[in-house]
Amino acid sequence: MTGLQISAAQAAVEIAAAENRVVWRIEAVPSRVDARLGDNRIRLDALADHGGGISVVVEAQAAFALEVEAGFTVFYESVPAGRTAYLLTYLDRTDVHQV
Repeated sequence: MTGLQISAAQAAVEIAAAENRVVWRIEAVPSRVDARLGDNRIRLDALADHGGGISVVVEAQAAFALEVEAGFTVFYESVPAGRTAYLLTYLDRTDVHQV
């Protein structure tokens, strides 16, 4: 387990449609959540805990704002349409690339 303090429960999602924003609470790795933000279908996958961070993949039909809560750490990302991979680290940075 990383310093992100991920427990063994399910992930939770909150939709803030007026703000075009999704709040994702990662409470277990691996986990998958399918959500809808209006007509935008979104898939959130927390794939693995690498010790220094959590690798996640986000698939979306349209861009949106993503807030990821992982233990005591919160990440804010502007997610583009398509499939994007993130390495969420608790060392004050996030590695992002299109996949």
